[in-house]
Amino acid sequence: SSTPALPSASVSHSAPQSPVPGAVAGLDMGAACSSECSMASGGFWKEAEELQEERYQKELGEAMRLKYRRSIAPFDFEVVEALPTLLQGLSPSSAAAALAALEGGQEQSVEKEAEAERQPIRPRSRRATRISEAGTSRKDDHSLAALSMWSLNAGAISRGFTIRPEDEEKFPAFINVMMEHMWSYISEFTTKIIGDVIEPSIKSALGSYGGNFGFDLAECHLGSTPARFQDLRVNRAQQITEGGALDNLVLRGTVEWEGDISIVTRLGALPMAIRGVKLTGTLVIECVGLMSRPPFVQGIRVFFVNPPSLDLEFQGRGSSVLELRSIKRQVLEVLARQVSNKLVVPNRMGVQLDKDADYFRVLKPRPKGILMLSVTRAESLLAMDHVSQKSDPYVIFRCGAECHRSPTVHCSLNPTFNFQVRLPIASVRHQRVQIEFWDADYAKSDDFLGLLDLPVEDLLAATEHSGEAWFELASEDMVACGRGRALLAAVWCPLLLNAPAPQQSAPAPAAAGISGLAADAGWVFAGVYGAAQLPGEATGTKFWVTSSCTGLLATAATAGGSPASAAAMGALESSVSPRGEAPPRSTPQLERQAPLEKDCSAAAVETARMDRKLAILRQHGVPAEDIAKILEVDAASVLRQAPTCVLQATERHTIRWNHAFEFLIATAQRSEVRFELKCKTPGGQEKNLGMCIFQISQLLDLPHCTFVQALPVQGSDITLKVRMQLRRLGAPEALEAAAQSESTPESA
Repeated sequence: SSTPALPSASVSHSAPQSPVPGAVAGLDMGAACSSECSMASGGFWKEAEELQEERYQKELGEAMRLKYRRSIAPFDFEVVEALPTLLQGLSPSSAAAALAALEGGQEQSVEKEAEAERQPIRPRSRRATRISEAGTSRKDDHSLAALSMWSLNAGAISRGFTIRPEDEEKFPAFINVMMEHMWSYISEFTTKIIGDVIEPSIKSALGSYGGNFGFDLAECHLGSTPARFQDLRVNRAQQITEGGALDNLVLRGTVEWEGDISIVTRLGALPMAIRGVKLTGTLVIECVGLMSRPPFVQGIRVFFVNPPSLDLEFQGRGSSVLELRSIKRQVLEVLARQVSNKLVVPNRMGVQLDKDADYFRVLKPRPKGILMLSVTRAESLLAMDHVSQKSDPYVIFRCGAECHRSPTVHCSLNPTFNFQVRLPIASVRHQRVQIEFWDADYAKSDDFLGLLDLPVEDLLAATEHSGEAWFELASEDMVACGRGRALLAAVWCPLLLNAPAPQQSAPAPAAAGISGLAADAGWVFAGVYGAAQLPGEATGTKFWVTSSCTGLLATAATAGGSPASAAAMGALESSVSPRGEAPPRSTPQLERQAPLEKDCSAAAVETARMDRKLAILRQHGVPAEDIAKILEVDAASVLRQAPTCVLQATERHTIRWNHAFEFLIATAQRSEVRFELKCKTPGGQEKNLGMCIFQISQLLDLPHCTFVQALPVQGSDITLKVRMQLRRLGAPEALEAAAQSESTPESA
């Protein structure tokens, strides 16, 4: 062997391991090889190449196990023992490449260990060691993905979930293999969403044309090309709740999908089809609440930090209609809105895995703070009216799922907007703000004027010293080409988890930068778990809850005049009425869950038990109203002495919505949240079952400003279980403090 000998190294199983470059995208065995193993490596590989193909995998794995058995640290002993199994399924060339890279990586590990401790680890060079460059087959990709993920569990988890750049390349392969197997199920789910949600939304957006629009659901599917993950990164985060800290594992990566989908639509007699889609965005997968018992996490949530970019390719005789700029824009906006309503922060999709976990802690974490953003004015905009050489500009703000539109300023290329928005921010470091400038037209579609697409962190940095800054507008392709500029002002206010109780509801100091803001202003979270003791209505009856809040701060409004940025934002707060109220919001409308079917004997036992209870109560002269309350059945049915089977059908029941409402309030002292419970029978009229009111000021004296309890619904026996929470709006902070909060736990 010509391989130089290396000094033996003893590596503790608890110490951080040095990086090991290799063909399996950074495969880390977690220990250095002995000098004896290194000196014999050349002859070993020569002998391995001469093995017959049918015996190669087994004998090579066994040889590696025996060769390195005594030189591997105790923690990684299982790695060596499992080599024969892990290499099963790889072709000889792939297995040789993987193990050769491992051997070569071990030779470098000792030399690089000291250097790695002195400076941050950089991504290694891709030195012809990638498995994809070693001529592997499709079968090899699946085996290598399993081998890579197994190695990650042995090495990365021992390092406290801190994944090095070398390890990051393993994750996309593993996730992408999973996506391939799950893609058909995701396609079926998407087809259902198209019929239940997207089709009604597009019909509504198309107005008078909507009645002629529809989908052929039998021909709708997502194709054979699944979405793929690129540049997947892993880190560990902590989420602070009133019940203690939750350890979360966060996977963040770029999703790219250029799919061969089939979505067939019709617009009148014209058949049309979507045959291609392009989607790109940053997707986050969070494993919430790591535990030391199965299922090891309390739940999983999935979301986009920013709205993904989306484009469609149409085919068919009617495709020319959908390719019209105004029609295509409407279709894309509806699709983007549906994605945002489900998957863009603050919205998340996920599942609660631990039955003892709180649903809202898993799926509805609170925002970090509020970004108060103002477009003061713009200069040198493009003239879209060729007659008057003017434009009628307005502004659209997009951040996460939030979207706000300013009033239109008529006939101006240098408009003064003084328009402010308050945007809840989940991540200062990763979220972006998109500000679009449009020219309003009445006879045709609106004209695009310019765009600003800014990371929240960069926006705060640019406005940190003077409070405002000028930004050059860009084209839709993000090219600055003389489209004018806009003056923006930005203020960051954190939402405080454990702020000291205010002495009185007094305005904040003027030095804070926002005048007229009460000390108990903040973010109210109103989560509705469900309702109990609901009346037994007819089959098919739907129940839902509407919620509204008084004393709101407007999330978007125009301040009068054109003062300085901070003062302009202050004028907005002081102009809001203490009883300001937004339109009520609603939970989904849900039907009563059908009871579990019982066999004849069980049903007979239940009926006999009900008969005995009725007989005893009537024997003692209990009024019908009290009998109904005791047995939890309909009082009218008891009065008319309905048969027992009819009484059983009217038994009270429970519905769970697990739906959250969130409000930005001006003052807790003068704000209240109202919940109204409603129902509607098939073919009948909407009926109000009752209301309950919660005063926000009650939260000020509670630990962590949190209340979890069942509220009685006025005028009924129904109870509504809710989670009420207040996060106070802190004084404006500089960028450094905002960025530092990114590494602190989020509240929930």
